[in-house]
Order: sequence, then C-alpha cells, then structure tokens
Amino acid sequence: MRNLIRDIRTSFGASTALFQLMSINVAVFLILTLSRTVLFLSSTGLPWIDNAILWLSLPASPVAFLRQPWSLVSYMFLHRDFFHLLFNMLLLFWMGKLYTEYLGNRRLWGTYLLGGLCGGVFYFLAFNLLPAFGNDIGHLYLYPIIRSICC
Repeated sequence: MRNLIRDIRTSFGASTALFQLMSINVAVFLILTLSRTVLFLSSTGLPWIDNAILWLSLPASPVAFLRQPWSLVSYMFLHRDFFHLLFNMLLLFWMGKLYTEYLGNRRLWGTYLLGGLCGGVFYFLAFNLLPAFGNDIGHLYLYPIIRSICC
C-alpha cells in the first residue's frame, strides 16, 4: 500500500499527460456531483443538472447528435458514480504508467482521445445500424443519468 501511495505522489509531482487526464476526469465528476447535491438539498434545479448531463452525453439518435456534436468528446470525461470514477482512474493510472514508460508522455493524450472517439463512433453506429438496438434510440445516451444521492 505504501508503494501505491508513493507512486501516486511521485507521478503527480509533475504535470504529466496522465495527471492532466485524471485531473479533468475527477474535476468534471466533482463539479457535476457537487452541483447535483446542492441542487437536491435546495429542492430546486434537479432537472437542470440532469439536462446538463444529457447535454454532455453522447446520444444514439443522429438528430440529437447533430445538435450536440461536442458530445463525441465530452462523454469521455463523465462518470456515473464514485466507484465508476475510482475504478476507471485506477485503471488509467496503472495502464497510463505502463503506456508512458514505453511510448512516452506525449502520446497518452492522443491515445486516450482516439480510443474514446472510436468507442463513441462504434456506439453510435451500432445503435443506428444494428436492428436489435434500434428501438427508441431517441432517448438513449452513452452516459446514464446520475442517480440522486439521497433518494
């Protein structure tokens, strides 16, 4: 356990691509989760935050995608809950360390974005070309709505 903590401290000492990617993922999660919590406790605006999450999520519908093309990139940084974020960041940390050791720090951003773009395009094409997934694609998004914290 001490080696893991030491590795994390060492890698976060410098602003590497791995640190930047992990920071963006955690920051987006914290902003959305804290906003949702504050809006829930104030009993106002929960539909607003749900709409903001859908605005960042990748839709399966071509019409919805034309209205929000940025979602092909923004969905990559969304996480459903704490454990989704935790396990994704652990995997990103461990695999990112191996990746940067052999292929360099500069290529991690490109690989992360290219992998996310390929996953998003595959999702979009699967739901639009395969008949088994074609039912009611107008309401499907690659990122599910965050469940409310208290209820």
